[in-house]
Amino acid sequence: MQLLRICQGKNLDLRRKMGAAHTFRKYLEVETPAKRGLPRVSIGVEAEANCFGRTGRFGGMTGNPCQFLRTMLYSRFMRLLSIFGLSLMLFSLRIPVTAQTPAPPTEAEAPDYSGMYSFVKEGEFMQITLEDKGKVSGFISRYGDSDNNQGTFLDQFIKSGSSNGKQVSFSTESIHGVSYSFAGSFERGPGKKPQDEAYYILRGTLTRNLTSPDNKNTVEKREVEFRSFPRDAETPQ
Repeated sequence: MQLLRICQGKNLDLRRKMGAAHTFRKYLEVETPAKRGLPRVSIGVEAEANCFGRTGRFGGMTGNPCQFLRTMLYSRFMRLLSIFGLSLMLFSLRIPVTAQTPAPPTEAEAPDYSGMYSFVKEGEFMQITLEDKGKVSGFISRYGDSDNNQGTFLDQFIKSGSSNGKQVSFSTESIHGVSYSFAGSFERGPGKKPQDEAYYILRGTLTRNLTSPDNKNTVEKREVEFRSFPRDAETPQ
């Protein structure tokens, strides 16, 4: 009787082991390595049950179930990692991106009208310099036309002046009773580039003020057009 109970217990333990192996094989038939792109593991009924912490054979299993189980776990981990990465990317796409306001176009730089211009007679010229805050400086180089300086080259500096964009006006100091004042504007001339003559034109009214030795004042006005000198030209001698 005792021997019969021992045999029945062994048969029950064997049936439990075979049932567990059958369940594990069913699971492998559903989750096969071929479906996951993994190397196939041959499964029989006589594989050693090292993964269960025991040594034994279950019918006819061949292969290593523990190795396959580790491969399956790694495959699932990589799948979860891919899903997590995809979810993170989709979440980042939902974050509103602040639209960058395009920088306003830079305004065109104001033309530099400063430079040398022709004057009344051939060989005469003037230097006009437009400074900050609308100030004007420079000088006029001309031939003397009075009795005591006839033919002498004279420099008359601008003592006051103002500019506002294209508009300009100035007055010179007096030499031998003669001074000049001007009011006009800068314009583009026929020159194609600043290195050409008459790239800019200064048009306006030139006033010649003459004070005689007996303090008589004479005012002469004329419409003039002064041409700019080439920017790389030297000062005429």
